[in-house]
Formats: sequence, C-alpha cells, structure tokens
Amino acid sequence: MQVPLFPPRPMQALCPNCGLPITIQLYTIIDGGRQPELKRRLLEGELNVAVCPACRQRGEMIAPLLYHDASKEFLAIFLPPQMAKTEAERQQIIGSMTTALMNSLPPQQRKGYLFQPKQFLTLNSLLDAILYADGVTPEQLQAHRDRLRLVQRLLDAQAREDVLQALVKEHDEELDSDFFTLLSSIAEEQMREGNELQARRVLALRDRLLDMTSWGQSIGEMQREALKQLGGVLTMEQLVDKFTQAKGEAEVEQLVRLVRPSIDYEFFQELTKRIDAAAKEGKEREARRLRALRSHILNLVDKMDKAMRRQMDRAVRLLRRLLKSEDVLAAVREHFDEIDDMVMAVLAMNLEEAERQGLTEAVEQLQAIWRAIMTVIEESIPPEIRFINRLLEAKFPEETQAMLEENREQVNYALLEAMETISHDLERQGQPAMAKRLRDIRGQAVLMV
Repeated sequence: MQVPLFPPRPMQALCPNCGLPITIQLYTIIDGGRQPELKRRLLEGELNVAVCPACRQRGEMIAPLLYHDASKEFLAIFLPPQMAKTEAERQQIIGSMTTALMNSLPPQQRKGYLFQPKQFLTLNSLLDAILYADGVTPEQLQAHRDRLRLVQRLLDAQAREDVLQALVKEHDEELDSDFFTLLSSIAEEQMREGNELQARRVLALRDRLLDMTSWGQSIGEMQREALKQLGGVLTMEQLVDKFTQAKGEAEVEQLVRLVRPSIDYEFFQELTKRIDAAAKEGKEREARRLRALRSHILNLVDKMDKAMRRQMDRAVRLLRRLLKSEDVLAAVREHFDEIDDMVMAVLAMNLEEAERQGLTEAVEQLQAIWRAIMTVIEESIPPEIRFINRLLEAKFPEETQAMLEENREQVNYALLEAMETISHDLERQGQPAMAKRLRDIRGQAVLMV
C-alpha cells in the first residue's frame, strides 16, 4: 500500500450539534500538483471535515494549512490566530511545515520562493488566491458565489410555490445550462458526504426548474428526459450504467452531449473493465455489445471535440485577422456575420490572459476589438431602442422631457410600443425601479403623440 505524500492525522472533535465525539482526518500540507484530488476537496470545502454519524451535522477543524503548486511557484499558508500567540511561534510552525514540504521535493525543485510563503489571515482568502493562481478571475469567483446564493434561496423557497415562482421569474436568464450543471454537482457532492436527503432536495429542485424556466422549456424533450435520468448519476459506475442501459444510438448521443466533460480516461477504464468481465464470464454477446458501445462513444466524442476545435480555430483565425487590420472598426463590420459566442469567448480569454501577464499593448489591441464589436452591435439596434437607452441614461423629468421634444420625430406609436415591451422585460429581469422609470418617461411621450 502506497503511503500518502503528506498523510493526515486523526483528530478527535465534538459534534457542534449533538456533542457526539467524531474523528476528522486532518490534512495540514497539500501539494496541488501532486495531490489534485486533495486540492479539489479543499476548494469544494470537503477537506478536514467530518459528518456526525448520529445527527449528520458537519464538523470542520480549523487548522494550519500549507498549500503548494510548483507549476506556478506558489506557496501559501493559512495560520489561525489562536494557533500562535507570538511571532516566534508563528515562524516556528511555518518553518516546520515548509521544511516538511521541501524535504519531499527533489533538489532541483527547491527554489527561492519556498523560503517566503505568502501568509493569509483567513482560509477563504487562501482559497481565493489558489483560484486566482489557476486563472479564475475575481469576477468569475464572485459570479460562482452569487450562483450558490441563488441555489440556496431557491432551495429555501421550495415549500412556497408563490415565492419560488417569483424567484424564477426574477432570475430566469441566470437559470441556464451552467446553473443546471451546478445543481447536479451540488447533489453529487452532498451524496458523497452522506447527505442523501439534501441531495434529493437539490435534484427535486432541478427537476421542478426544468418545467419553470425558459431554458428548461427551450430544450428538447429527449434532452429533458436524459437530464432528469442523470439526476442519480453520482459515481463513475452509475454514469457508465446510464450508457449501457441507453435505448438506441440517439439516446447514447444525447447522453454524450450532456456529460462530455465526464467522459474521460476513468470512464473508458470502467467500461473496459465491464467488457473484460463479460468476456471472462463467457458472455461474448454482451462483450461484443459493450465493445460496439465503446467504439460508438469514442467516435461521438472524437466528432464533438473536432467540431469544437474547428470552431475554436475559426475564432482564433478571425481574431488574428482583426488584430492585423489597420481599421479595426471597418474589419469588424466586414466580418460581423462571423462573430458569434465562440469568437467572443476566445476574445475574452485572450484579454484576461493578456491582463494577467501585464501585456499592455496586447490588452489595448484586444480592448479596441471589443469596443468595435460593441459599437457595431449598437449600430444594429433599431433606432427607437437606441433612443430609449439614451432616455434611460438622462435625468427625469427635465432632461427626458427636453430629449423627447428635441427628437419629436422619433416620438410615435412604435416608440411607445417598444417602451411598453422593454418595461415588461425589465420587470421580468428583476429591475422594477428601471421599469417604473421607463413607464414614467413613456407617460411624457404619450402626451406628445
């Protein structure tokens, strides 16, 4: 049996809810590059946590934690204030943990940054720093936290249909495919921790939202059913079960589209294990069926990945053409029909990377392309919508009245209809104040038609 790189220490604690003694496997040193599973558990809040077998309450141990990632030359430590009362005690703890890490590294990897670990006052600030080092921006991190808060609000509202419907209406645009994927991930995490009841609550919420949200109503019936069936997929074995039990190639293809990120080496390893077991038991027909299934999945994954790479390559080529153009705005206008979500995603990724590396010139060039795209999008908006946007930016009632009088030729029934439609959209998006403001401006315009 292989000894863990930095083995945990068993620690006794009392359940904060019922007082029953529980044991926590305490990790104090994590090497993210060599221990990716521990890194995942740390970032997902699963490390140094135990679940009380009696009341299912989570118990978390606050302890010193040293985190290392050699690929980024990143070394950080969280030291709870109560662990060391003096600076000498702090340095002693930091020194002993750093020495243990360095002794595990080959001599060529013992570099200068290891002698100066970054110190963090809270565990959350350390986790944020790990994510930032991985390229997760503060905006992305905040967006993830906002989604988690929304999940909790929706869970709390499950027992009150009117409150749930109001929340769904307010946040309908945010309840997209990524949000449903997050719900499935949360359910999987809860099941791993033994919280089966909570996992079922999350899955029940997800299935209800499929019927209540615009995204859920927009996807095909087959995809909806496949997504609901995947509600119980909480292990790799269960995921392979879904594929082996699929009825026909169309259902297999739909499953591949839904769970492509989970179809990895471990997935094919589990499927191959079943093929070998069937052959060993003399079930040659079943073995042939599973081999054909494996080939079909491999072909589907290969086609899907190639299609994605083609889209990515096309987006990269277009971005390069725009970067080389002397007149960026003219080039964007020329290729505007080619600018889609993939192009915008590639542009955003390159902009973030350039900002991270401090490449000022590249940042300015990419920002110029972004501004040009926004300009062309603005130009494509109907005149009455552009006029409404300008009105919403003006002060009510004096400036809005003046703008309406100065642009009397635009004040017509088409403008009034657009104002009414947009005000309803603003309410659905959870912006009642802006909707009321637009209706007030519409009241001024009505008197002029």
